[in-house]
Amino acid sequence: MPVSKNKPITLSPEGSTPESASNTIAEQEEFRQHLRCLAVSAVQVLLEQVMREELDESHRSLLGRMHSPSAVAIAMGPLPATW
Repeated sequence: MPVSKNKPITLSPEGSTPESASNTIAEQEEFRQHLRCLAVSAVQVLLEQVMREELDESHRSLLGRMHSPSAVAIAMGPLPATW
């Protein structure tokens, strides 16, 4: 009776060949780099948003002080005496 020359369909005890193991490590490293890029981008977006909010608050505060009556009086200087 002839023996089948088909390759076995089950994995080796290690679960992979040395070539596929190095491919798996390369894929994992690529995936890790991708996740790192996503994390860096997320932190960058968060920092930009916080900085934008801080700048907007600073501008609102400055404009509020400029439009207060005391700020207008200081900007105009002393009123001339009209007697």
